[in-house]
Amino acid sequence: YADTTVGHTGTIYKATNFTEHHRVPADYWYVDEYGFVVSKRRLYTYASKLSMTETDYASKFRYVQTFGGEKICFVRTV
Repeated sequence: YADTTVGHTGTIYKATNFTEHHRVPADYWYVDEYGFVVSKRRLYTYASKLSMTETDYASKFRYVQTFGGEKICFVRTV
């Protein structure tokens, strides 16, 4: 996978005869006021333990939902 979030476009895959198979849509995670990153699954788990929704938990504890870029899946062609 080439992660467009960090500027990767699959150059090395293309150079070694891989072909683009599909693209995975952008996903999100959460970041707190100190820059600590929490996955959406972990935040959901925390929220569930307090009988809260993911959105309510994020709001109460001041997490900001942050989106990355899409991922490009490459496969090797023979």
